Amino acid sequence: LAVVLVLGGLTVARNRVYDNAVAMWRDAIQHCHPCRAAHSLGRAWNNLGDELLDVGQVEEGVKVLHQAVKLNPAMAQIHGNLGRGLMDIQDFAAAKKHCDEAVRLDPKGARFRQQLGLLAAAQGRPDEAETHLRQALTLAPSDGVIETNLAKGLADQQKFAEAADCYARAIQISPSRIDALVNLGNANAVQGKLDEAADCFLKAIQKEPDTPDAYINVGNVR
Repeated sequence: LAVVLVLGGLTVARNRVYDNAVAMWRDAIQHCHPCRAAHSLGRAWNNLGDELLDVGQVEEGVKVLHQAVKLNPAMAQIHGNLGRGLMDIQDFAAAKKHCDEAVRLDPKGARFRQQLGLLAAAQGRPDEAETHLRQALTLAPSDGVIETNLAKGLADQQKFAEAADCYARAIQISPSRIDALVNLGNANAVQGKLDEAADCFLKAIQKEPDTPDAYINVGNVR
């Protein structure tokens, strides 16, 4: 009975750790055997860094990913995540270096190619951004995120008809994308297609009532 109680307590404690992804990966790294292969340990550091970026702890995430890339420099995902983190802190030169390396290591990685497009857009190079995003979409034609980002880039260049087509495809791929639905409405409104625009905004409100932009925009259209 004593053994069962002790093990039960340890299980509860372990479940608390594993209920949080950041805590889980910290724990995994802490308990990792010293003789474990560096590339495997690099994966664990990468997963921790990725989770830190997702929860907004960007600077710490970047530090962790630098450690990951030292352990496993041949893993494209680490370079991609590090590039994403460096973009967030606007270290664009370093971000470009790691995004390029991610693409070199995995030429068919659509999300890595997309990151190059987002980086170019952030640096004010819309033509280059469009080229990278179209290449990414060729690699992953059913990726609604890439389609949406391409549409945003086209809208920024005032290519509203092409942007609307991309938003429509993104919605077909991912019907739950409220942002794509609202932006499709915006692209239609700019082209003077007010009925179509209002329809998009009303659909967005129906799917997600807590969408202030959709209410404002449908009011403006009316």
